[in-house]
Amino acid sequence: MAGLSEFIPRFNLSGSTSIVVGEIVGTLWNFGSLDDGDTALGKLLVTVKEYTGKENKEFLDHLIQKYQLIPITNQTTNTQVMTNNSQFDSNKRIIENHKHRLQILKERHALLGLNTQPKILIEIEDIEK
Repeated sequence: MAGLSEFIPRFNLSGSTSIVVGEIVGTLWNFGSLDDGDTALGKLLVTVKEYTGKENKEFLDHLIQKYQLIPITNQTTNTQVMTNNSQFDSNKRIIENHKHRLQILKERHALLGLNTQPKILIEIEDIEK
């Protein structure tokens, strides 16, 4: 868990969510900085960001910056890695969509044969480029 496994035994996870979350946040806040310069709470929030929507990511970024939970140099590195991963995932989805579209067009061409509309043939050529 984000390099925070040493803290897990310290947490009492029984009880209501708000009490458990409060205990986790308080413990990590009081611990302060880790060896890499990040705060323990900052590490947790960076990890949580990976599992939330855009609005929550912006809110967590605001908290991280406002309370200086991650040094600026580490924030840049974390942001670059997340941006690169997001760009990779986005490109991967685009490629998968194009492959799927190409497959559908080829099936349509196989069914229609010589009666295939020119726009379908052109789109097949464009996707295959």
